[in-house]
Order: sequence, then structure tokens, then C-alpha cells
Amino acid sequence: MRSFPILCLLLLVLPVPHAAAQPASSAQAETPGYYFMMGRYLENVGRIEDAIAAHRRAIALAPSAAEPYGELAGLYARQNRAVDALRAAESALKIDAGNREANRILGTVYGALSEQGQPLRPGEDPAQYAAMAIAALERSRRDSDFDPNIELMLGRLYSQEGEPEKAIAPLRRVVEDYPGYPDAAMMLADSYADAGQPAEAAEALEAALTQNPSFFRGRLRLAEIYEQQRRFKEAAAAYAAARAVNPRVELTSAHATALINAGEAAEARAMLKAAVDDRPKADASHLYLLGQAERRLGNPAAASAAAARLKDSYPGDLRGVFLDAQVASDEGRHQDAI
Repeated sequence: MRSFPILCLLLLVLPVPHAAAQPASSAQAETPGYYFMMGRYLENVGRIEDAIAAHRRAIALAPSAAEPYGELAGLYARQNRAVDALRAAESALKIDAGNREANRILGTVYGALSEQGQPLRPGEDPAQYAAMAIAALERSRRDSDFDPNIELMLGRLYSQEGEPEKAIAPLRRVVEDYPGYPDAAMMLADSYADAGQPAEAAEALEAALTQNPSFFRGRLRLAEIYEQQRRFKEAAAAYAAARAVNPRVELTSAHATALINAGEAAEARAMLKAAVDDRPKADASHLYLLGQAERRLGNPAAASAAAARLKDSYPGDLRGVFLDAQVASDEGRHQDAI
């Protein structure tokens, strides 16, 4: 059986308080609890096979208890031994269907595998993995004990399954508890946007960027959401901030488009001229947008020059012909625009 990576999701994406395992006293020897704690200790010091043996000894001493199986499932998952992890978790759930650790491991493994599209075991349907993961993770929830990893995974899976409305509540809770974790804010914003709530999506990213000003993907996504709302001035500012954070990423076209739509054609023209001047073959989008900026500024000759350069450098690009037709229409030469 081939090994499937279970990703860092099984290693706790967000910190959850957990007492450090210590070896039990000799007075506890030959009890399930002794081997349970010894297994944790041995895993912590890197003696994985010995830890597995200790958990198996705990199972042998308490075969009707779900907890040793759940702990063994978690150890296997952290070692990327997906099949073994599922087998141990399923054994725990046969004893106690509500066992939290077993459900968490089952849900996390299937959640990680749901994106791979390949069956882990013969006879399984990968299309069902996401639903199986959601069911298990929902059973692992506890009102009195918030686990951000469970909520983060549920939010991702709800969105993946086309239910962004359901994703909002768990992701919002993670963002509220961990405001410094930008990926959760990005997932929350995307869920709001997919649910038809762009204003809330923008607010989620604005708050995240207050905590993480250098979060480039967040700034870029915020600019896109502003554009969808036709808030072009804010979009242009967001693109400018994104370019300041990562100037190596080409955002000239997107930034210039937002500026033109915001009525700032002169600023767009200056940016675009800097991008095309002294370049034998400038970017086609830059030339087209330069022509549009010149049109907005009432400079038909400059717009025609940009169109001519676009057609000469990219004869197959219809934007050059379209730009020429727009300039002709602007000047009242309607026959030439046809």
C-alpha cells in the first residue's frame, strides 16, 4: 500500500495547550495508564516504534477502552502512516463512537486525503472523503473545549463542498481567537465572498492586515474584492500596498486598471509610461491600458500612438484594433470605428 502524506494539519496547525508527557512512576507498571503515558513519552523523545509497542501493550491490557486506540491513531497520523491511523481510529470508534481523538484523526486524515482524488484503500470512493471527514470532525467538537484545528479543517471542507455559509462560523471563531494567523482570515474572506457577502469579506481582510501588514496575498485578495464592489479607489490603494510589500510581483496592469476606473488616469499614465518607455517590445496589456489612460485624459493622438505600437508589436492582439476604433469614435470618425 502506497503511503499518502497527511500534511502538517495532523501536527497541529495552531497551538493547542497540551501537557507534556512524562514517564509514569514504577508503581504504575503493568497498567494501561502506565503504557499510555509511556507511549507519549517515547514518542516525544523520538522512539517511535517503542511508543507504538507501548500503546499496543495498553490496548492489550484494556481491550474494551477506546482511548489507547485513539492515542495510537494520533501517533500513526503524525508519522504519515495514514492506513494504520485510520485502522486504529476505526477500532476506537467501534468501542466508543463519540471518542474525540479517534474522530479528530479520522476527520483530519480524510480531510487531507480529500484533495488528492485517489483511494487510500481498495473499494473506497475518494469523492466521499470530504463528507466522511466533515461527519467525523463534527462528532469531535466539544462545546467546552474549542479546538482551532478542528474548526479550521471544517471551514476548509465546508467551502470545498460548496457550503461557504457553513464555513463562516468556524472560521470566524478561529480568526477571533488567533488574529495573527493570516491564512484563517483569508479562508474566512473567501467564504464570505463565495456566500455573496463582499463587504464582510473586505472587513475580514482589513482586520487581518492590521495584524499582519506584510501579508501580501491578503492585500492582493482585498484589492480584488474592492474591485468586485466597484470601490476602485480602495482597490488602487490596495494594489499599491501589495506592490510595496512585494515589488517583484508584476501588478502594473491590475494597479493601472484600478486607477483608470477610479478616475485617476494621469497617475495610471505615469505608471504605464514608466513601464513601456525604452522597451523595444513592451507588455501588450501595458500598451493597451496606456491608450485607455490617454483616451480618458483627452489625448487621442497619444492613444492612437499606443494603439499603433500595440498592433505593430502584437499583430494578433485584437485590443490594438479595438483601441483604434475607440479613438476614432471619440473623435467622431464613426465610419472609421466600424
